[in-house]
Amino acid sequence: MLRLVVALSLLVQCLPTFAQRVLPNQVDLTAAYCQGVITAKMDGLNRLWIDLVQPLQHSHPQLAQGHTESVQELQRDLRRIDLYLVPRLSSLRLEGLMTAKVSGKEDEQLSLDELRQCATSQQCRPVSDGYSACIAACSKQSAAVRRTERCTGTAFLPQ
Repeated sequence: MLRLVVALSLLVQCLPTFAQRVLPNQVDLTAAYCQGVITAKMDGLNRLWIDLVQPLQHSHPQLAQGHTESVQELQRDLRRIDLYLVPRLSSLRLEGLMTAKVSGKEDEQLSLDELRQCATSQQCRPVSDGYSACIAACSKQSAAVRRTERCTGTAFLPQ
C-alpha cells in the first residue's frame, strides 16, 4: 500500500511537467529535420567511402581529402544543431520533432537515390573534370534535394 501511495504521489508531481511541454516552433522542427538529413548524409558518405573513395584514394587523393572535409563539415553542423536542440527537448512535445527527423532521413535517402539515378543516366564520372557540373545539373531536377538544401550550414539557427 505504501508503494502505491508513493507511486501515485510521484505521478501527481510529474503531471504538471508533462502538461507544460509546448509545441516546437519552426526553428525546432527545422533543426530536427536537419538532424535526420545530416545523419543520413553522413551514413551515405561512409558508404561512398567504402564503395568509391577508398579504392581510389591513392590514385586520386583529392577524393579522400574532399570526403574528409565533407564529413568534418557535417559533424560541425550536427554539433551546432545539437547544442541548440538538446537543451530544449525537456520543454518540447517530441512527436513533431521525431516526425521531422524521420522526414529528413527519408528526404536525404530519396535525394541520394534520385542523384544516383540521374548521375547514372547522364554518365557522371567521379574522376572527370565535369563531375561537379553533372551532379549540379542532377541536383536541380530533384525536389528532395531542394528540400534538404536548407540543411546546408546552420544559418536557420538563432545566433
